[in-house]
Amino acid sequence: MAWLKCVRRFQTEPMSQVTFDDVLAACLRTDRRKLIASLSKHFGNLQNAEDALSAAVEAALKLLPLQRNAIGDLSAWLYTAARHAGIDQQRKFARIDFDVSVLQDLSAEPVHDDDRLQLMLMCAHPALSSDTQAMLMLRYCADVELEVIARWFFQSVGAVQRRLHRAKSKLQQSGVRCELPASEHWSMRLQSVLSCLEILYDQSYSNVAGGADADGCAREAEQLALQLLDALSRLPEQRRDVHSYAEAIGLCALLVLAESRRLTRLDTHNEMVPLHEQACERWDQVRIDMAAQMLLRAAKLNARGPYQLRALIFAHHARRKILGLTPWDAIFACFEELRVVDENQQTLFGWIIAGLHVHGSVFARQQLSRINVHALANAHQLSYWLVDAEIAAGEGDISRQRAALAKALTLQANIAEQRYLKRRLDSI
Repeated sequence: MAWLKCVRRFQTEPMSQVTFDDVLAACLRTDRRKLIASLSKHFGNLQNAEDALSAAVEAALKLLPLQRNAIGDLSAWLYTAARHAGIDQQRKFARIDFDVSVLQDLSAEPVHDDDRLQLMLMCAHPALSSDTQAMLMLRYCADVELEVIARWFFQSVGAVQRRLHRAKSKLQQSGVRCELPASEHWSMRLQSVLSCLEILYDQSYSNVAGGADADGCAREAEQLALQLLDALSRLPEQRRDVHSYAEAIGLCALLVLAESRRLTRLDTHNEMVPLHEQACERWDQVRIDMAAQMLLRAAKLNARGPYQLRALIFAHHARRKILGLTPWDAIFACFEELRVVDENQQTLFGWIIAGLHVHGSVFARQQLSRINVHALANAHQLSYWLVDAEIAAGEGDISRQRAALAKALTLQANIAEQRYLKRRLDSI
């Protein structure tokens, strides 16, 4: 871990410019999510976990800066200190203000990854709205900054803070604890968790030119999904809802397959490269194989749902690396099935594009003509005009293709997409 390197420099280089503040900040960047999850499980709620961790950080700043050789596992030390602080708070029913001297001889207790599953499921409590559930999970399970959450949900930072505070209070007053829910509540809660992970990944996918921030979101979503699946896999079968479990596997496969193409989604000028133009030989074969095994595992459960179908579509695209061409027949069949279980605009546009390759431009134009573009949201209007441009290219209608691309350029698109659209428009 990067923060452990920071610790070593602090311990071994007396003249190093690395301060204890740097070490602590690095540790919190890496392990804050696990600490909050484990403390939430211990205390039963988020608010006490946050307060206790704040007290532990304060104690560390007072006690540890001069003890270079005593810092071992700082994350475990913070967890132990926070537990002591929380117990002290519960005894006093007042502001945390404990004597740091009691922490001198603390033995560090381990922090557990599995606690994050329980925290995610608590954040997904049905008493909260879906937006609030997502905000809680993004903030406390994925450690997304408040400013970023506010931007994603088109709200002010203050409004997000108030919503998080009200949500934590509501959970605490309702007696909701950070623990695995009863079997009958699994399906609903897990679906909210999967939706939140998808939101987190979508932010990186839609902002592929966002640099480290976008890459960080993508890695965090992928790792959280893998940890979730690992925790679910180790639960007794009677605690697992088969359909939800199969869909969790499907989401994992979907994110892993999407990540397998990350290095090819931009060219050297930070311009978007559409899927059919990407250099498939650079796709990550390890991830593709991992996702294939996941989909086989999900298929054995015989509970196919939207996430598995979308992952199958990605998996068929990945076959181009071996086949040398895209198996559009198989992709169209998956979209046909997906439309039955998850009818939405993006599914419809994907089905039309697949139909263009399988049944030709007449079929695709007929399907697109049934959509009222003016009734669509901006993001879907962008997809509409891109599909229109693809169909026009198949029809050989250059003027219509140019008009569709020009219309797409007037709509909200990220920088990488804008560069791609401009290049296409200029090339016609």
